[in-house]
Amino acid sequence: MISRKVDHAAISRLLFDVLRHRYLNATTDEKRPTAEIIMGLTYSFDESSFSYKGLFGILRLTSSNNLSKHCRSRLESIVGSQIDQATLDSLLVPAYEEMDSLYDVNLVLRFLRYFLQSGVQICVKRLKRVGSLMDLYITEVAPDPSLKPYKFVALTTALPDSARDSYDAIYRAIDMYLEVHSGLAEEEKMKICCAINYAKLSSETCKHLARNSEISIKNSNASPDHSALKVEKPAPRHQLLEQTVQFSS
Repeated sequence: MISRKVDHAAISRLLFDVLRHRYLNATTDEKRPTAEIIMGLTYSFDESSFSYKGLFGILRLTSSNNLSKHCRSRLESIVGSQIDQATLDSLLVPAYEEMDSLYDVNLVLRFLRYFLQSGVQICVKRLKRVGSLMDLYITEVAPDPSLKPYKFVALTTALPDSARDSYDAIYRAIDMYLEVHSGLAEEEKMKICCAINYAKLSSETCKHLARNSEISIKNSNASPDHSALKVEKPAPRHQLLEQTVQFSS
């Protein structure tokens, strides 16, 4: 239907402009089929022709219209594949009333799943960009008293170790989370602390760790060199992203 000679990026922008215009004047019953028809047309385009900003705007626009699971998954998969272009503000989506957190953590976990499973080789630069973005996001959501431990662990362990050169931000986020959630059992604390690769902590963070009663080495399975509070190998990581996404979807 769509010729290879056509500018896919221009056509995709036109379709999304049509969707936004139709939404301004459409009734609630008209919005869902309009969005699903246009999202169906996206299969004819190269995913690289979509801008992250435009896609995320469509996702927000359609968030309250109960799109079909297939249509929403399609939209989220394209957004997730470009999450390295995201900003912190775009990811801080307020949670629905029935969710157990201030922000829609499940959405971000799905984005990460689509990014990691996009079927293409992810270059180190993109992976580290997402790692830096997630450090900011995790730091922002860590003080949320309603964020469940298993979801926090899923966030901190979602990316491979190679996505981070330093675990200082993860350490600080975990420190904040444990301070807010002071009633956690030792087993839960251990699962949370296992997200830290102690070998990638700076000397300043190691000094803080030495004085930290909440994040103690006993809460990890690592065998530290007590002179630097670093380990020869990374602490075990619990890859809970897939299970958490399935549980919450």
